[in-house]
Amino acid sequence: MIPAEAFDDEVSASLVPLGCFIAQSDCLVCGDPAYVDAGVNLSPVQPGMWHAYAVKCDFGLFDSNNRISDLIVCHAGAVPLCDLSIGKIDALPWETTELVCGVDSGMAGFYCRETIPGGVGREWFEDWYGRVCSITDGSDLSGITGDVHGPVGAVSSAGWGDGAYGIAVMLSPDTKEAVALRLSFIDRSNGVKDVSCVPESPPSVTYSPMPKAGTPMHHPKDGNSMDESDLGVPASGA
Repeated sequence: MIPAEAFDDEVSASLVPLGCFIAQSDCLVCGDPAYVDAGVNLSPVQPGMWHAYAVKCDFGLFDSNNRISDLIVCHAGAVPLCDLSIGKIDALPWETTELVCGVDSGMAGFYCRETIPGGVGREWFEDWYGRVCSITDGSDLSGITGDVHGPVGAVSSAGWGDGAYGIAVMLSPDTKEAVALRLSFIDRSNGVKDVSCVPESPPSVTYSPMPKAGTPMHHPKDGNSMDESDLGVPASGA
C-alpha cells in the first residue's frame, strides 16, 4: 500500500510505451519472473500482437526513486494506440477479478505461455532472469523480454515491492476473449498528475518469436484453462 505521506507533494505520472510481443496461443501467464513457470494462466486471450505500457510515478522529495504503478498489456486490435494516455487507459471497461499475482522478487509481468520452456531443465533461466533484472533496473523500470531464450512478454518492477497484486481484464464484447490485462501496484486514486509524452504512433518494436522448448507445464489445453467465470466476470448469458 502506498504511504499516505507520499502524496504530501505533487505526484506526477507518465505513460511509458514498452514495445510489443506476440501471444502465440490463447493463454498468457501473469507472475513473478523468479517463479515464471508457476504463474497464473490467463485464458482465453486473443492471440496476436500485444502492446505493453507502464505507468511510471515520480513522488518528488518523498522518494528519490521512480515507481511503476501499473503494467498494462493490450491487443493491437482492441485499443486505439495513437495518442493513448493514462486517462484513456483508466477509462477502459476494466473488470476486476479474484486473481492475484504474488510478487517476491519485486518484479512482475505478463508472458506468452508458449514461450515458457517446459520439462525439468532450467538451463535457460539464469541468463533470462539476469536480463529481466537488467530491464527493471533500467531508467524505465520495465520493458519487453525476448532477446534471450526464455519467456517472452512484458515485465516491470512492482511498485513499492513485494506483495499480492490484483489482475484486471478487459473482454472483447464479441468473442469474450481478454483483449487487455492490467496489474496495479499502486493506487493512484489519491490524485496523480499525468505528465505523459507519448508519440502519436505506437512503437514498432518487434521480435522473432522463440520456438517452444519442450512440453509446456500447466498448458490450458491440458484442462487448466480459465473461462469467463475464472476471470471473475459474469459468464455469457448470466
